[in-house]
Order: sequence, then structure tokens, then C-alpha cells
Amino acid sequence: MTVSVVKRKAVLDTSALIYLLENRQDPVDVVRSLEGVRDIYVPSYVVDELKRLATGASGRRRRLARVALKYVINASRSNLVKIVEMGEGSVDDLLLRDAEEKGLVIVTADMGLRRRAVEKGLEVFSPEASRRGRRLV
Repeated sequence: MTVSVVKRKAVLDTSALIYLLENRQDPVDVVRSLEGVRDIYVPSYVVDELKRLATGASGRRRRLARVALKYVINASRSNLVKIVEMGEGSVDDLLLRDAEEKGLVIVTADMGLRRRAVEKGLEVFSPEASRRGRRLV
């Protein structure tokens, strides 16, 4: 008898990357700890947003964006995450659309995005919830 394991895919947004790295957590480790998640995507528009923050933001936010950008690039080179093209437009709207169309788990620390995803019936993981025990909404 063969047991099949559901191979799920997750998409990381900017807020999750920054939140996890700021709290000294490895985003790949956190996401892979979710049941069945094997593939992790970072949309190119998230990379673009990190680049904008790394040059346009100030102080702490700028530093965190630089750390997150470097992390994503290194993780991509190591094949731990895949940077993928997913369109143009509002980052949140694109994440919601892509998650719905492709059945992706959204990983976000943005409560507004989380609320919108839950309203659409999408699967969401909020990293700050990981401090209280990992759980998907």
C-alpha cells in the first residue's frame, strides 16, 4: 500500500520575511515546519518591494529590508526558495489572487492581508502565531 503525502506550496510576503528575520527565526525553517509544505515561493514583486524598502526606507526598516533581501537571494541560490514572476499590481492583491489560483498557503505578518485571506477562505499562516504554537488559519 502506498501512502501519498500532500505536497503543499507556500508563498512568503515581505512582512513575514522581515518579522521572522527580526525575531531571529529562519523563514525557510518556520515555513517547512508547517504540515506538508515543501515548496516555498517568494514572488518577484516581494523582492521588488524589499529593494524599494532597502533603498527608500529609513533606519531600522531599511536595515531589516536589506537583511531580508540578502536572505532571499541566498536562499534562492541554495534552492531553498523559488523567486517567481507572478504579475504586476498591488502586492496584497497579487498575493491573494495567486494563493487562490494556485492553492498556496500565504505566510504573512500583515494583519490586514491575513484578514482578507481568511475572508476569501484561503489558508494563512501568521508567524507571530508561531510564538503561541504553529497553526494555520
